[in-house]
Amino acid sequence: MTITGPICFWSYTHRDDSLENGRIRRLATSISNEYEILTGETLELFVDNTAIAWGDRWRSVINDALTRTAFFIPVITPLYLRSIECRREFLEFSGRAKSVGSMELLLPILYSPTPAVEDSGSEDEIVRLVRETQREDWTSLRLADEASEKYRTAVHQLAARLVEVMAAETAKPLPELRNDEGEEGESGFLDDVAEAEENVESWQAILSDLSEELQKIQVTTVNSTERLHQSDKRGGGARGRLAVLKHFADSIATPSQRISELGHEFARSVIASDPGVRQLVLRSKAEALTPKSKEQAESLAATITKLASMSQRMADGVEEFLRQLSKGDGLSRVTRTPLGQLRMGMSALTDANAVISEWGRLARQTP
Repeated sequence: MTITGPICFWSYTHRDDSLENGRIRRLATSISNEYEILTGETLELFVDNTAIAWGDRWRSVINDALTRTAFFIPVITPLYLRSIECRREFLEFSGRAKSVGSMELLLPILYSPTPAVEDSGSEDEIVRLVRETQREDWTSLRLADEASEKYRTAVHQLAARLVEVMAAETAKPLPELRNDEGEEGESGFLDDVAEAEENVESWQAILSDLSEELQKIQVTTVNSTERLHQSDKRGGGARGRLAVLKHFADSIATPSQRISELGHEFARSVIASDPGVRQLVLRSKAEALTPKSKEQAESLAATITKLASMSQRMADGVEEFLRQLSKGDGLSRVTRTPLGQLRMGMSALTDANAVISEWGRLARQTP
C-alpha cells in the first residue's frame, strides 16, 4: 500500500450534530482544510462510522499496530457518553494507541458542558481517559460564529496541534512486537501468557459475584411484584404502592451499589490490561512459536472467548432486567437511585465486553 498522509477518525453522535444543525461535521471539515493549508498534505477524514469506507479503514488501523498515523478525535458530550457505539470506538482506539505508545493520537474535544467530565469522583473509564488526555475545550467556542476570528483561530490551533503530533509520530521508531529469539524469549512469552490467564481468572470471579448480586435483586423484584398485587387487592391505592416501592428500593440499594462497584472494577482492570493483551496476541501471531508456547497461546485465546461470552451474558441480563423495571423507575423517584446504579454497572460491563470481544476477534484473526 502506498504511504500517504495521516488518517483522522471523527467520532461523534449524529444526534448531537443534528441538534447543532450540522456544525460538528463542519468543524471536522474546517480542521481538515486547515491541516492541508498548513502542510500541503491531505488529512484523510472519516466522519460517518456507518459508511463502508470508515469500517474498512478503521479495521485496518485497529488490526495493524504498524499502520500509518491515524488520529482519533471524539467529540465529547453527554450524549456521546451514553452512546454504546461511540464508547466502543473510543476504547478500541485507545487500546490500540496505548499498545504502540501513541496516546497523543487520541485528541478529545470537550464540545459541550459534560458534568461527568468535571466530576473528579466519576468511575466512568472513558471519562477518566478523557481527563488524563490533553483535551480541547470547545464549550464556549461552540457558541461563537464560525466565521469569527476567535473560532477560526481555534480551528487553526487544533490543526497545528495535529501537525505537531504528526511530526513527533513520524520521528518515532516503529514499535517492536517481537521478543528476542531463543529460550529467554520463549520463557518471557510463557510468563506473559500465564499472567494474562491469571487476570482472566480474577475477572471470572468478579463476573460470578456480579451474577450473585443480580440474583438477589431478581428475587427481591419477584417478591415486591407480589406485594404490589396484594396491596392493589386490598385497595391500598397510590399510598400502598409507594410503600412497596420504598421497601423495594431499600432492599436493592446494597446489591445495586455492589453491581456498580464490581462492574467498574471489572472495566478498570480489563481496560488497563488492554495494551498488554493486544501485544501478547500480536506477538503470538508474529513469532515462530514452539509447540508448547503455541498450545499456551491457543489456550489463552479459548479462555478469552469464554470470558467474552460470560461478560456479554451478564450485560444482557442486567439490560433485560432494567428494561422490565423501566415502568417501575417512572412510578416513583425512590427507585431511581438504585436503578441508576444498575445502569452504571451495565455501562461498565458493556465497556469491558467491547474490549474483551476485540481480544477474541484479534486472537481468531488469521495472521
